[in-house]
Amino acid sequence: MKLPARVTVIGSGGSGLAAAKYCAEQGCSVLLSDSADAKSVEARVREAGLDKMIRSEGDGHSENAYESDLVVVSPGVPITAPLFEECRRRSIPVIGEVELGFRESKAKFVAVTGSAGKSTTVSLIDSILQSASKESVLCGNIGTPVVTVAPTLSENGIAVVEISSFQLETIDTFAPKIAVILNLAPNHLDRHASLEEYYGAKFEIARNMRDGLIVLNGNQPELVAFGATQKSKNRVIFFGKSVPGFENVSVENGRVLFRDTENLAYNYASIESLTLKGEHNIDNAVVAAIVAKEVGITGEQFTQGIGVFSGLAHRMEKVGIINGIHCFNDSKATTPESMAVALNSFASKSVMLIAGGKDKGGDFASITKLVSEKCRFVFLIGTATEKLSTLWESKVNVIEATSLRDAVIRAIAAGYAGDNLLLSPGCASFDMFRSFEDRGDQFRAIVQEFADE
Repeated sequence: MKLPARVTVIGSGGSGLAAAKYCAEQGCSVLLSDSADAKSVEARVREAGLDKMIRSEGDGHSENAYESDLVVVSPGVPITAPLFEECRRRSIPVIGEVELGFRESKAKFVAVTGSAGKSTTVSLIDSILQSASKESVLCGNIGTPVVTVAPTLSENGIAVVEISSFQLETIDTFAPKIAVILNLAPNHLDRHASLEEYYGAKFEIARNMRDGLIVLNGNQPELVAFGATQKSKNRVIFFGKSVPGFENVSVENGRVLFRDTENLAYNYASIESLTLKGEHNIDNAVVAAIVAKEVGITGEQFTQGIGVFSGLAHRMEKVGIINGIHCFNDSKATTPESMAVALNSFASKSVMLIAGGKDKGGDFASITKLVSEKCRFVFLIGTATEKLSTLWESKVNVIEATSLRDAVIRAIAAGYAGDNLLLSPGCASFDMFRSFEDRGDQFRAIVQEFADE
């Protein structure tokens, strides 16, 4: 599409800088506007090499921000911000960076959303595509902005996009060829007004789809009901629990089986080469198999592709062994549901769990029984300590630690050879760390300091 002459980009984070750079390179007059401190905004623009290409402002949005033909917002800006109402009043269209990247690309899009497991699944899909020599890029919420890479693809290319509820709030024409909703669980209720609003944002992934493929988790009634609403417009495939009247995919005896609506089975591929730990990763592999088959990858290519994928940092990443205690970095687990997935990967009473951080309104009471079954000790850190201690102290040995390092040292002292030390916080990181990556990196460094030779 031809971009308008004047573009305002809201937000100076990674996606905002990427959008500003792309629009400037297309000949647009670009203003980057942010509510952050003006000096820090200026520094980010300069560090990105954009100071000669765009204008920028901080300390809030001036009248100049509205002298524009298009506003591109970063996902960190809530749609309840006054900016959106002012743009509506002035009839200025507002889109997100994902929408911009989609409009500017000729490629087919595979979009994956859900409350947990998105990053691993899109990375697994991309590994398979790359292994099969497909033209593909991995982008979106996982780190690389869509607008940076999707426009470089040909019409035969595939953009594999991890997409969050925040990003889905600002789509307009976005219509992937394949859309995946891995699961739904309470999350981001510190930003979304209700659970219904959060789930509704996830469902936006299919808003504009026609004759596409929608992949859903059959274990969740909300997704089964959503699939029924899509059946007349798109193909719908369920994984996990089979849903009558739909195509379903499952794993039987280590093989991925596709079943059509008449329950006729097709033996697609083996998953025996999958090295990832946990039942949830079998579901991730099944989703990857659905996508792979849909884009023409053979069963043999799929099996080879999953075999070379060893997982991601901060997602059940084994980072060392201390006195025979196996240590796992699952810092990406920022909800009770993702914590539960991690705990289910271990035997009963074998886990020393490090949990806590900035609570996002998660339902930790619902996993109390699981925590008591799997854990010998729980070490709590961060501002959620009081909440979690109150919930769990009568069910499991709870120890309040002063820092992440203190938690690791206490766990080493309490553990035995064969135990598992698991950092799976179930909370956001921003009370103590810059990001979940920073939290995981610090955990890895502490473990490796004490690790067995």
